[in-house]
Amino acid sequence: MKKYLKTVTAASLFFLSAASGTALAQETAAITYSLVPHMIISKDKTPLLRIYKNGKVLIHYPEYSPKAGDYETELSTGEMQSLLNMVKEKGLSSFDANDVAAKRKNAKKDKETATGVTHEVSEVDETIIEVNLDQNDIAAGENVHKKISWNNLSSDIELYPQISELKKMAEAEKMLREILNRTDLRKL
Repeated sequence: MKKYLKTVTAASLFFLSAASGTALAQETAAITYSLVPHMIISKDKTPLLRIYKNGKVLIHYPEYSPKAGDYETELSTGEMQSLLNMVKEKGLSSFDANDVAAKRKNAKKDKETATGVTHEVSEVDETIIEVNLDQNDIAAGENVHKKISWNNLSSDIELYPQISELKKMAEAEKMLREILNRTDLRKL
């Protein structure tokens, strides 16, 4: 009887811990961030960084990364508020990829005309920032459900620093990447 009770208890604890982890995994993250190198064949679809409204942060490094594995940490209320403010301040809630692409095309044409040099980037790194916030989450009181995808952001910032939307997106990316370098990450 004791052996049976231990087995049932252990199985129940495993089920309960798995269920609570699944609940968080199924909750929509407030902010996600990924950097997808297109030259890597194994494409891991799990976002690099997932930030939830309660401050919980899940980090996933793909198998080809030196830090491969899953980690977690928590943001303070102040840190979370800074991120929510960043969405508005950096223009993520109003980012229009078509408009920014047109500005980039014009800037590229102007630069080529002025210098006679054409710049092309052969290795594509795709920056993806997704925001899922309701009007109560941002001081501006708006719903933001937006996925922003941009190829070669770091190269474009270097080549076209005059495009303010790209500069702001790069600043937002920098804030998100700082979370990846925290010293309080716990391996899952």
